[in-house]
Amino acid sequence: MKGRLVTRTGVDIVHIRHFEAVLEENNAKYFSSVYTDYEMQCAAGHRCPAAFYATRFAAKEAVFKALSIEWEDSMEWSQIEIRSHACGSLEARFFGRIQEIARENGVRDISLSVSWDADYAVAFVLITALSLF
Repeated sequence: MKGRLVTRTGVDIVHIRHFEAVLEENNAKYFSSVYTDYEMQCAAGHRCPAAFYATRFAAKEAVFKALSIEWEDSMEWSQIEIRSHACGSLEARFFGRIQEIARENGVRDISLSVSWDADYAVAFVLITALSLF
């Protein structure tokens, strides 16, 4: 049925130790290709920057899975930005090619949740989109 609303899900789990190692390397090129300036500023003030980066990466990966798209050379992880609201809810913002794909796929709403413990960070995403098929 053309023009009906569909839901798509994505989930990802990552090991926080990986992000601890990346922070120790202080690889600016990696951070700027994966995270937006806003996300890096938030991480700098977070009580556990590695967990912050891990939850944001897991959220980006879960969003990508929920969009059900293939990676293109014109895409960067930093084209997905995860923002926190004062009430604790999260928002995904898109830029560049990923924003175009979201529009082309009729994305209407994105709900996401992240969590972490000492070892792992996990993210779950639910996307509502207008089916174009």
